[in-house]
Amino acid sequence: MELIELICVDGPFGDGMCSYDVVINKKDATVSDLINYVVNKKGDWGHIGIKGITDVSDFNAFEYRWGEIVNDGIPKQLKEKPIRSITASGGWSCMDYCILLK
Repeated sequence: MELIELICVDGPFGDGMCSYDVVINKKDATVSDLINYVVNKKGDWGHIGIKGITDVSDFNAFEYRWGEIVNDGIPKQLKEKPIRSITASGGWSCMDYCILLK
């Protein structure tokens, strides 16, 4: 079973991007769980932000690209925090995630 499932809630827009609600299939999934999941999807790239903690408008906290971590600015203590909810936006192979912690 996949860690998350994406449910399109708006789009596609002119650039092929959509907005998504994210269903989390693991009870008490953590920020680290999401990071590991997206980085292991080697064909994808994008950003992860934490609502209210990182600048999710710029997504400068965490960037991943094709199986590699490009920038990891999420503090270690936040990586073990459980996730309350996730929203996402993207299309093709780009996907940005916005996390709300419990």
